[in-house]
Amino acid sequence: MFVIKNLYDNTAHFIDMEDFDFFNQSLVEAFNIANVLILGKFEKRTIKESTPAVVCSTVDGFDKSESNSVDRIVALGSKSKRKFLIVDADFNAGEEELSALIRQKFIDLSYELDTKLILYPTASYPKKPRFRAVLFTEDYLHADEYAKAIKWLYDAVGMTINDDTDLRMTTNRNLPVFSNVEQIPAVFVKEEGKLLNSDLWQDVKVHKNISSAPYSVNTKLHSKKIDDDVINYLTNYLSHHDLSSYEEFFKLSNSIAASVVCNGISYERGKEAIQRVSQFGSDQKKQKSWERENVRFLDSAIANIKNNPDVQLKKIVPLAIRLKIS
Repeated sequence: MFVIKNLYDNTAHFIDMEDFDFFNQSLVEAFNIANVLILGKFEKRTIKESTPAVVCSTVDGFDKSESNSVDRIVALGSKSKRKFLIVDADFNAGEEELSALIRQKFIDLSYELDTKLILYPTASYPKKPRFRAVLFTEDYLHADEYAKAIKWLYDAVGMTINDDTDLRMTTNRNLPVFSNVEQIPAVFVKEEGKLLNSDLWQDVKVHKNISSAPYSVNTKLHSKKIDDDVINYLTNYLSHHDLSSYEEFFKLSNSIAASVVCNGISYERGKEAIQRVSQFGSDQKKQKSWERENVRFLDSAIANIKNNPDVQLKKIVPLAIRLKIS
């Protein structure tokens, strides 16, 4: 299994375990440190930034006797393959009943097919009733076959594919981390059962190249000179977006970092912009904390882009487009 230590790790580290055993052990590790995280009352954003993520089972041509890691880009590339299916069941507040229904459908399916299953809540739980479902396959799956398997699984439990990225293997999935007591009983493990056979999804159709095509932009737009305009446009943007959401913050901060790297805005302007987001903290103490953390996040995002700009810049929406600066 290949994992990254956190959001910014550009190396995928190999752990010599079978897929089910790895995920099961990750639960054990999460339980072991749960008290520390619960008593420490860490912010959700801090926890997410430091959470390890699974990338793939292995890559073609990898020899564990010669190496214990590969570049993260390699682990997410065309040689990547998985013997597990992982689904992000991303429900929002107010959708608790639907989340519980889909969760039970995963459990029912595992018994119907006599197969192994692991369910664990995300860092947003229980405020948002989100969880991840992991099932395991007989054969290694490359991107195209993986997309078919995921499409079959979504259909089997009655979930809707909201985004083509749901079908792709190029998305890291965070491993379990428990930071509140409500998360513990939301874990479900079915240890006994068979591995899923590819006959289940052999007739499933997905759009050509949907499984592997990454989001791509014109990277020249990152260098658009917007230093004088960015704060005014950002103010308008913040009035229409909830930046207390980690997902929204992540997208905006990476757009700011890309603009800094490509000299669209100065580093000082980037710092000013990212600190403006701290206004979404629930109280003055949290706002001050976010000011410091946001700059640290910006610095890490800049370093991550500089480490592999040809790949990273193609995945990030340019700041001028995000803020609608003409």
